[in-house]
Amino acid sequence: MTEAPWRIVAGGLLAVVLLLGGGCSAPAAERPADHGGTLVLRPFRLKDQEDRVHSFTGEGHTPVVLIVGASSAAGTNTEWDHALTARYGARIAIFRIVDLSAVVRLFESIAKSRIRDGADPPGVPILLDWDGAIATQCGLDTSETTLMVAGPGGRVSASFRGAPDERSLEQAASAIDHLLELHHDQ
Repeated sequence: MTEAPWRIVAGGLLAVVLLLGGGCSAPAAERPADHGGTLVLRPFRLKDQEDRVHSFTGEGHTPVVLIVGASSAAGTNTEWDHALTARYGARIAIFRIVDLSAVVRLFESIAKSRIRDGADPPGVPILLDWDGAIATQCGLDTSETTLMVAGPGGRVSASFRGAPDERSLEQAASAIDHLLELHHDQ
């Protein structure tokens, strides 16, 4: 009789450990193409918190900004997003991606609900990377937010880690402005 409660407690503890990020690893994804030291993003399709599908194909000339981090970095993701959206509006495509590879799929609905409730502004698409493929592909540590600026073909022209400051915002803006000028000249 005393064995059953211990199994329930042990099972509950295991669920808590897995929920907090232990013991659940993302499957390996291919590394992005490397053309002379330049990171090239591979096409991807991810669903957001409302189950809408968003795609990156690498085609077109619109500069693309990927803001990638774990759900614990949501505030930093939002800081980058607000700063660049205020400056560029619809002239660039911003993908806010949350790496959820440490979350047990059993708790998927809870995680989606929390992300939906925390979206700033409400309704902004936050792409849910359940297997961590984007971070793995790009060799990112999602304990901090990483911002990547990519141009035609998915070539990453600039990358920044952590919260935006005046210097990193200006450097990101410079990379985006350069891509916008290239697009304008074509």
